[in-house]
Amino acid sequence: MENVVIVLGIVLSLFSSVIIITFNKKRKLHKYILAGIFLIFSWYNFIYLFVLNSWILDFPYFLRIGRPFYLAIPPLSYLYIKHIVLKKNKFVKSDILHFIPSLVVIADVGFYYLNSYSLADDIAFLVVNNLKDAYQLASGFIPGEFFLTAKAVQGIIYAGVLWHLLYLASKRKLLNSLSDTKKRWLFVFSILMTALYLSISYTALSPFVNAVNGDGAASPMLNPGFISRLLLLTIITALFFFPSIMYSTGSRSVDDSKETEERGSQALSISPERLQEYIKRIDALNNDSRFFKSNITIAQLAQKLEIPPRFLTYILNRHYQMRYTDFINGHRIRYIITQFGTGFLKELTMEAIAYEAGFSSRSAFFSAFKKYTGKSPSQYLKDREISVSRASF
Repeated sequence: MENVVIVLGIVLSLFSSVIIITFNKKRKLHKYILAGIFLIFSWYNFIYLFVLNSWILDFPYFLRIGRPFYLAIPPLSYLYIKHIVLKKNKFVKSDILHFIPSLVVIADVGFYYLNSYSLADDIAFLVVNNLKDAYQLASGFIPGEFFLTAKAVQGIIYAGVLWHLLYLASKRKLLNSLSDTKKRWLFVFSILMTALYLSISYTALSPFVNAVNGDGAASPMLNPGFISRLLLLTIITALFFFPSIMYSTGSRSVDDSKETEERGSQALSISPERLQEYIKRIDALNNDSRFFKSNITIAQLAQKLEIPPRFLTYILNRHYQMRYTDFINGHRIRYIITQFGTGFLKELTMEAIAYEAGFSSRSAFFSAFKKYTGKSPSQYLKDREISVSRASF
């Protein structure tokens, strides 16, 4: 069972990293950070698989290469979320402070290899046969117990810092600029990383440090090391439920649209007369709700109105006080409400009504309808005693 978890962790983390890097066309720094975290996960599982199956005896010098990178996971996780929330796309000089522990451990690993080079085979043999004491057997100038405890303390500290960051971001409404999918992923990622740090702390405090079958060993399912690797696999697997985090499709993402709109909200050089002319064109289009039934982009709408896209974005943001998606969805909902009164939609299911209005799914229709009216479609219909087929409910 443990081998299966480890192999799955290696394969999925490598696959995820390759996908993230390959589809990072806009070179977003936070995506590179996430790919780096998953690559470290892969290496951690890879080394443990070698130790567990005694393959490390053929490659003894692999034994401690990953130590500095393991300590980099908590700060990388924090910086990953920080760069998303604050929309940063470059490191600052102060970020290097987060990696001081990793730099110290690099020196420790170098000390280990310099002083134990001729003994590497013997140490690997001892580790394979006494896995629970692996940290003591392959230490540099930093005692093994201190390293394990420091790793646990570091994880708990960064878990607190991470949640504090999310709390401040939520309080200052910085999360409002993110898509719902990205917000859900950030919270799922934070919860699972916190659980991982807690499992590492459990490992450090447990008498069964990295225990495997042996005297006084815990059941494999209760093995602290196994729990940590199971959490690693859970984090990696969770990402597959958020495909837009790994890669972007051909269409622009919600976040990209929001960033474009925010740039468009900056003051533009436009005369008051031209601004009023553009507003009149948009208002005139308000009477033609059928136009918004199609999956129209802001560029297409701008072309139809003969308004430069950046001006259209600016007017929607400043004059109408809404984003493009809300503007379009508002027209679609008004169209549907108008059709409810005519009885045209009487025999249609909710899915059919959603597609009639131009929504790509029933869930998107329900979300927009409730945002616009404060009620679900069924409650809205019930309040107005409109008979609509409930076949899809």
